[in-house]
Amino acid sequence: MAFQKGQRRKPKQDFDVIDGDFKDPNVELAPEPPLVTTILISDVTIEGLHRRLETGTPSVAVVTDEGGQFFGGHGMKPENALKTIAGFSKLWDGAPISKSRASSETVVLYDKRVSLYAMIQPLVAQRVIGDPIMKDQGFLSRVLIAYPDSKIGSRKITNDPVYIAAKRKAQAVLLTYNDRIKELLNIELQVLPDTRADLNLRQLDLSD
Repeated sequence: MAFQKGQRRKPKQDFDVIDGDFKDPNVELAPEPPLVTTILISDVTIEGLHRRLETGTPSVAVVTDEGGQFFGGHGMKPENALKTIAGFSKLWDGAPISKSRASSETVVLYDKRVSLYAMIQPLVAQRVIGDPIMKDQGFLSRVLIAYPDSKIGSRKITNDPVYIAAKRKAQAVLLTYNDRIKELLNIELQVLPDTRADLNLRQLDLSD
């Protein structure tokens, strides 16, 4: 038998409704659905992202090595681009997210965290950086842009001892980095009491 969230099962006998709630001891509340635990998303609309933050863990990462899919997707169509960019800017600010449902219910999400990591080709990057909406909305000032030199055509296979030693050192550093990332991912999220997914954020004290 399936129930909607917070929906009460009606007993067979007649009952009175007082202040919109059933006052019958036999009434049962539907169980809360489990939280969505997926933390990596490659392509999402701002509405889908809000929905994910409402139904899942309080932090998520939008990660893609095909940034053109994100910047050229549904959320970035001319009729949606401003809404999408403004939505990501608000998430960067850490402001509460207010959303209205079709049932006229308003849901406010607090203390959610989103990371955005997108790799894009130079031609797409030029279009993104030159987009007036990205500039005027303040999106570009909220992201860290890196443009490393291309390695295409310059990678060589060699038995030079210096090269081999440098490669082994780099691989060791990468393994250390991977181990640290695993440690961070295994840290249990601290949530506020009586909540399932509201982060209990640490206070960071700044020095004078």
